[in-house]
Amino acid sequence: MILIALLLALAVPFKAALFFGILTRFRLRARTSMLASLSLANYSEFGLIVGSIGVANGWMNSDWLLIIAVSLSITFILAAPLNSSAHIFYSRISSRLKSFETAKRLPEDKPIDTGDAEVVIIGMGGVGTSAFDEMRRRWGDVVIGLDFSAETVEQHRKLGRNVVYGDAEDSDFWERVELAKSRVNLVMLALPNPKASIFAIRQMAKRGYQGQITASVRYEDEIPILKEEGINAAYSLYEEAGVGFADHVCDHMDYCKLKDAGLKS
Repeated sequence: MILIALLLALAVPFKAALFFGILTRFRLRARTSMLASLSLANYSEFGLIVGSIGVANGWMNSDWLLIIAVSLSITFILAAPLNSSAHIFYSRISSRLKSFETAKRLPEDKPIDTGDAEVVIIGMGGVGTSAFDEMRRRWGDVVIGLDFSAETVEQHRKLGRNVVYGDAEDSDFWERVELAKSRVNLVMLALPNPKASIFAIRQMAKRGYQGQITASVRYEDEIPILKEEGINAAYSLYEEAGVGFADHVCDHMDYCKLKDAGLKS
């Protein structure tokens, strides 16, 4: 049974290759096709449901249900490390995979023009949005935001923010935006995952970006890691949020004003 399950698991690479070929024919980029293929390559637990129905109706021997379960488990085990390191894997073989792309590109794959922007904010969640509004309030319309969610980008555009679609973990994205040849001199990384920030920093360095880079972090131990990668400054969300909260209270509450007056007297 185990031997048959292993033989079935060996078909997974062919399944992934088939998905990759189909998706690239629909004009998806090699990276998107590869990530989707890896996600779809393992066998689905739906096979167990079909198998149990087959056994219950006497269409197949009960041993096959065990074989399906073992084969499914093997593919899940193999898929976990592949999907977790998919971005690194793609960056190493991207030149080979791109040869399978079609000549015509989808609209969202066109080069990104930063225009007259001098500040780029990557990650337009809560932190990135607040940073965008504050930078625009200070310096005007010299700020551009980037986010990997098309829905988020559309919402920001409806609210009048200059935000474009882009995934910082996509090496192809960094080929579509040429920061080194633009007017951008400050990049603010508002990404929740430090691995994504590290990848973005390395991609910018690889493509000759010489401007300043800053990043927001959740935990203090992430700061030295990012500084080793070459960022100029890091912003600790929890620590700075507490300081900002205290400053806000002292600006608006009578207690702080009376306390300050008492200390001066």
